[in-house]
Amino acid sequence: MKESISQLTNNPIEQKILSNLFSIEPSEREKFFGILLNGAEAEKKSRKKAKASPPILDIPEYNGAAVYALVDDNGKRYIGSTLHLKDRIKQHKAMMRTVYNHGPNGFVNPKITSALLEGLTFRCEILVMINTDVSKYELEEMERVFVKHFGGTNNTYNCKPLKCKV
Repeated sequence: MKESISQLTNNPIEQKILSNLFSIEPSEREKFFGILLNGAEAEKKSRKKAKASPPILDIPEYNGAAVYALVDDNGKRYIGSTLHLKDRIKQHKAMMRTVYNHGPNGFVNPKITSALLEGLTFRCEILVMINTDVSKYELEEMERVFVKHFGGTNNTYNCKPLKCKV
């Protein structure tokens, strides 16, 4: 058995685990794998359930410039700004759905990823609608003010403070 274990892996820790596993009576080993498989099935069902619920419950009709918040079920916010709100929320929804369906991907904010994996959903809240010409700089300045208002990066899903030029 030692030779076949060493053929499976060169890692000494993995070899020890496999050696211990093979020393267990076959009926006990089947019970052990049954528990593992049942756990994997439960996780699979949980992920299917998560796929069924949309990560963002609503998409606003307004597609102009705005500062917005994505608010989770517990009231925690992600603050953002955009020149085209409806389009931006659709982008958020698509990226969040990817996390729901496939797990973390490095593209979605890690704080939001954790919330999504916990099964939280988000709704869009428009904080400021701007009906006049506005620059991206002015929007980001307003966004920074709202992030600060809601407690900064420690109390929101925002990961880093915006650095605006003065």
